[in-house]
Amino acid sequence: MSNQYLYEELDVLKRFGSLKELPEYITSNLNENIVLREYQEEVFRYFITYYESPEFRKNKQIHNLFHMATGSGKTVMMAGRVCK
Repeated sequence: MSNQYLYEELDVLKRFGSLKELPEYITSNLNENIVLREYQEEVFRYFITYYESPEFRKNKQIHNLFHMATGSGKTVMMAGRVCK
């Protein structure tokens, strides 16, 4: 593993088109009136890539911080993030 931060490693994967696709259960967990914005879908793809890739996790504990502006949909992110 490199000395890069996690977000830097995930950015490399994004450049090469290697982030995981957005699973159907994410959108099905949300109210049908909620349409995800492009950046919200990207956040989910980053999270799923991290969550499903053991090489990114040094232990089994998962600690995440969603650094997003007020009104950007953090509550929607938490609601959709419920794992299957």
